[in-house]
Amino acid sequence: MMGGKISDIVKIRNLVVQGKYEFSIHAERERELDMITVWELEDALRDCESIENYLDDPRGESCLVL
Repeated sequence: MMGGKISDIVKIRNLVVQGKYEFSIHAERERELDMITVWELEDALRDCESIENYLDDPRGESCLVL
């Protein structure tokens, strides 16, 4: 694992499987412009690895995943 903790990835995967997430307006717009389906994003997030954590993000704790 490069920069993230295993527990972060487990949490992300669980939230995706449970459907307990939401897209920001900006993310939704970008997703549509890039013609990426919700299913493709969910599939990628179920098999991702954390690269960087942003604990002080003003929008709330977040991370960059690959």
